[in-house]
Amino acid sequence: MRVAIIEDHSLLCVGIRSVLAGKSEIQVVGDAATANDGLLLLQTTQPDVAIVDIVLPDYNGLELVRKFRSSNRDDAQTKFLILTGYVDESLVFEAFTSGVSSYCIKTSKSDWLIEALRTTYEGEPWLDPAISRIVLKYARTANAQVKRIDPPLTAQEIEVLELIVQGYRNDVIAERLYISLSTVKSYIRSILDKLHANDRAQAVAISMRAGIIR
Repeated sequence: MRVAIIEDHSLLCVGIRSVLAGKSEIQVVGDAATANDGLLLLQTTQPDVAIVDIVLPDYNGLELVRKFRSSNRDDAQTKFLILTGYVDESLVFEAFTSGVSSYCIKTSKSDWLIEALRTTYEGEPWLDPAISRIVLKYARTANAQVKRIDPPLTAQEIEVLELIVQGYRNDVIAERLYISLSTVKSYIRSILDKLHANDRAQAVAISMRAGIIR
C-alpha cells in the first residue's frame, strides 16, 4: 500500500510516519505541509491512499481532494482518508461529497489509523466512532424521507446502509443481520443503483444529502 501524508504539523507528520514505518505492507511515498505541495505530490506519485488534514496553510484539504479529483478524472485509484481534529457535521457532509472515503480523528488510537488505512485501501469507507455517533443522529428514516428516492430503499436496505455508515465491512454486516454475505452484496448493489452512487462512500454522502439518513 503506497501512502502519501498531507499534514502541516511537522511533529504529527513524523508521528504518522513512525506508526506506518512499523507496517511492512505500507510504503510512505512522501509528505507535504501545504495543499499546493500536496496536490503536486499526489499528481506525481499517484498513491493508493492519501492521508489529508482539513486545515492547511494555503487552502482547505477538502478543496485539495476536489482539485485532485477534477484533474484526474480518468484515474480513480487514489483514495482519501481525512485525519483531522475537527468533529463537525458540516465537515463530515462536505468530506464525503468531496470524494473522501474515510474520516479519522487525530486523537484516535494509532491502531485505528492502521485499520482505517487498510479498510480504505480495500475500497470500503471507515468512520471514526466519534463521527459515527454524529452521523447516526441522522440514521433513522421517516417514510416521507424514504420516498425521496424512487424506488425507495427497503427496510432491509436501510439497515445495511446504517451499518455501512458505522464503517462495518460486508462480512460483519452479514453477521450482525444474520444474513449471508451474498445477500449483503445484493443489498449493497441495490442501494447503489437506487441512489445512483458509484461506491459505498458516495452512497453515504447521497443518503445524507437526500435525508435518508438524518
